[in-house]
Amino acid sequence: AGPSRVWVLTPEGVAFGGQNGFSLIPGLDAPMTGRDGTPIAAGVPDGSLWLATLHNVVQLREGRVVTTLPVAADLLAVARDGSLWLAREGALFQYRNGTVVPIPFGKSASGKSGSPGASIRALCAGARGTLYVATSGALGILSSGSFTWKTAADGLPTSRILHLFEDRQGALWISTEDSVARYAQGRFET
Repeated sequence: AGPSRVWVLTPEGVAFGGQNGFSLIPGLDAPMTGRDGTPIAAGVPDGSLWLATLHNVVQLREGRVVTTLPVAADLLAVARDGSLWLAREGALFQYRNGTVVPIPFGKSASGKSGSPGASIRALCAGARGTLYVATSGALGILSSGSFTWKTAADGLPTSRILHLFEDRQGALWISTEDSVARYAQGRFET
C-alpha cells in the first residue's frame, strides 16, 4: 500500500491506514478465508490489493474499492505484470483487459492429465509469466499458452500440495502435508 500505509484484514472487514490510525473500508464484505484460515488476498506491485469476499473479488487501492469482479474465488495469484489469476471450484480464470476469462486446463501435449475439474489447491504466478497450478492430482505449469503436468512419475513428492512459492532465482517451492520440495530446471528436489 505504500511505505507508511498498510492493509489489515480482520473478520469484521478490511482496514487501511498507518501511524495516524486505521479505518474500516465501508460497504465491503469480510474477506473469505482459505482452508488454512488465512484471508484470500493477493498484493499487486502498484500497492493495491485483490481480495476475495463472499460474493465477489475486489481490488482495493488507497483505502477504497477501485474494481469489483462479479465472481467468487477460492484462490488468487497476481503476476508481476499485475494480471490476476483466480480459481473457483475446479475452474481457472484470468482477469485481463477488464474481463474475467475462463482458462481451460486438461491434458498436456504428452497426454498427462491434470484432472480437469479436480480441486485446485494452490496457485503461484511466476516471474517469467509462468502460472503454477496445484490440483488434487498433479502440478500444472502454464507457459506460452499451454499446460505441462507433473506427477509422482516425474518426481513430484506427493499430490497433496498445500502451498506454492517462486523464489527470486525462479525456483518453485512446494509445501506438502509432510515435506517441502523444490522444482527448478525441470527437476524436483526434496
